[in-house]
Amino acid sequence: MKLNLGLGQFTTKHGYHLVLSIDEQNSYASLYFRRMVDGVIIIDNRIDEQKIPELITKQIPAVVVPGYPADSNIQISSVNSENFK
Repeated sequence: MKLNLGLGQFTTKHGYHLVLSIDEQNSYASLYFRRMVDGVIIIDNRIDEQKIPELITKQIPAVVVPGYPADSNIQISSVNSENFK
């Protein structure tokens, strides 16, 4: 399935609002549990990003772009240049 929509258009089409947060000081989990977001898309993540394991542990809907290397022990949904699904 090829998507020609940008991220904002895609989320709007599916009934969500996209909110941009730069240099978020709170944990992403706190935003989720305060019902400020339904999920998190982290773009240009760093391998050492400390907030990502918390998303996994607390089972918060999240996607990272680009994804972690295949041999990483971080298991989270991701999209990278070779990802077709």
